[in-house]
Formats: sequence, structure tokens, C-alpha cells
Amino acid sequence: ILNNGDTINGTVNQQGGNLSLAGVTTNGKLNSTGGVVNVTGNQTLKDGDTIGSGANLKVGATLTNEGGTINLDNGDKIESAGSISQTSGTIDANNFATSNNGGSLKVNGGSLKISSGGLTLNNADDNIADGATVNMNGNLTINNGSVSLRSSDNLENGTIEQTNGTLKLNGIKTGDINLNSTGGNLNLTNTTLNNSNDSISSTV
Repeated sequence: ILNNGDTINGTVNQQGGNLSLAGVTTNGKLNSTGGVVNVTGNQTLKDGDTIGSGANLKVGATLTNEGGTINLDNGDKIESAGSISQTSGTIDANNFATSNNGGSLKVNGGSLKISSGGLTLNNADDNIADGATVNMNGNLTINNGSVSLRSSDNLENGTIEQTNGTLKLNGIKTGDINLNSTGGNLNLTNTTLNNSNDSISSTV
């Protein structure tokens, strides 16, 4: 257990076992590639910190990313008392879903990579803001929450599937991706639908 009385001056390389984080000063020296990472108290990751795809992340408090790299997949979980908030750094989501009765994912800045396994948002507090840069190579499913995408985002492949929540598109051309909106609120600004599979339901 590393908490707010601890400082990492060397390097912590985790390849297995259980590591609990609760406010430790990482100094960009945390590298977790395996095992279980439990966030049991409010924790901040800095530039150089990495939680890799081989680690299982359990977030039971607020995990703030300020320059690190977090890989999220179906072995990871944001629990009801937890949240992930990013102001800078990178989140790579690959077959990851938030829970409607769990904690939220808030990407206010930095980079969000949506890999081939996709990202599903189920929590009303989930938010992908204008300040984030989105690189999309998999499906983005919006069952709740709020998503803003703009012309500077790199939307290469996949489907944006909206059943609820709020989706804002500004300067987007679908083309390589397609949009299927069947519910929620859809706000379009300078947006062109170029994909023959694009669909906006009358229920939107």
C-alpha cells in the first residue's frame, strides 16, 4: 500500500501481485504492466506513469491523470465510489465500458484513444469534453453521458452509436466512420454525413 505519506523517488515496476494506491507522490516513476492496481484513495498520475493493458485496474476513489498513460479494457472497473478524470496524458480504451451504477469517466483534456475493442459509456456523469483530442479506431457507444467531437479529432474507423445522453458534433465529416443515433440529444454544427450507413432516428 502506497499512500499520501509516501514518495516514489526510484521506480516502481509492477509485473504481478497487488498494488494499492492512495495519494502516493509518484514523480512519474510508476510502471504497472501486470497484477492488480487498486485505487483506494484519491490518486494523481503524472507524466511518465503508466498503467498498462496487462494490469487490472480497480478504481474505488478519484484517479486523476495529469500526464500519465492509462490503458482500460474489460478487466478494469470503475467502482461506484470511484471516478477517472483526465486533464492531460493519454487514456487508451479497448473493450471498456463504464457502469450505470458505477463510477464515471471524465476526459477533459489530453488524448483519448478508442481502440478496436471500443468504448461504451453507460454513466450519466461520463463526459468526453471539447478539450480532449479523440483518436477513434473502434466503436463509441453512448448509452448515457455527454460527448463532444470536433474537426481536430481523428476519427479513422468505427461507428458512433447513440441511444441516450448528449452528442455534440462540430465540423465532423463521417466518411470513414458512421453515425447511428436512435435516442438522446444530438447537436450538429458544420457537420456532413457522408456515410451511406449514417442514420438519425425520429426519436432523437
